[in-house]
Amino acid sequence: MKKRVLQFMSVSVAAATFVLPAIAYSAPGDLYVSDPVNGTVVKVTPAGGKTTFASGLNSPAGLAFDRAGNLFVVEFASGTIFKFTSDGSKTTFASGLSSPGALAFDGTGNLFVTESFGDIGSISKFTPAATKSTFASDGNLLGLAFDLLGNLFASHGGATDLGGGIIKYPPMEKAITLRLWPVQAWRLAARVSFCDG
Repeated sequence: MKKRVLQFMSVSVAAATFVLPAIAYSAPGDLYVSDPVNGTVVKVTPAGGKTTFASGLNSPAGLAFDRAGNLFVVEFASGTIFKFTSDGSKTTFASGLSSPGALAFDGTGNLFVTESFGDIGSISKFTPAATKSTFASDGNLLGLAFDLLGNLFASHGGATDLGGGIIKYPPMEKAITLRLWPVQAWRLAARVSFCDG
């Protein structure tokens, strides 16, 4: 199998606050990239064309598409999740979060987001109507992803969590922790979301 490497852009990382850029694919195959330093979300077509999809954001982080093709963007600095329609119209989906980071949708349209409270992290769950509940409380959580069976995976690690690892949350079951070297956990913080609708 041949591997193609795309080198179309570089994104600065806000090292002082450890805000990591995120990526998400739309159903048509366009790649969206958050740039925390420049406060933008960039859209990249399959042909490599690059345009600014959203600007003026305060440390944008996690990205995720819902089934309707709306892009959800975490604004780390303000603790807000914004919803963007395909034409770029922006509305506030949720606010008042504590250092939100990664985003992921489950198969029924619920949105999951990591929050940080110092050395303590949590995963919050939002229904499509934006009703919030606490899904889990764990260490310094970095990335989120669902598999096709509905299992939620969360990577954790960082300056106060040097062990690193992945936590698996099976539906309605006890969480399972997989240990990794710290560098592996940090690499997993690069979030990829797919819109299957």
